[in-house]
Amino acid sequence: PSMSEKLRAVFYELDSGAKGYILYSDLRSAFLRYDIEFSYATCGELFNLADVNRDGRISYEEWVRFAIDHPNVV
Repeated sequence: PSMSEKLRAVFYELDSGAKGYILYSDLRSAFLRYDIEFSYATCGELFNLADVNRDGRISYEEWVRFAIDHPNVV
């Protein structure tokens, strides 16, 4: 699969309920589901890095930008 296909697949996996965006709770749940142990503070920092417009949700465009800037996290 191409990079864009991978990014889209991960985004939709994180987007519980197929809302079209990722909430903090979606991100936190995914980390717990995959046994990735980040503190609430670290998870919050990552969320804030991705949520560029500070609307409390990560859009697909923000997700792509975050993934390019922080590929090790994604």
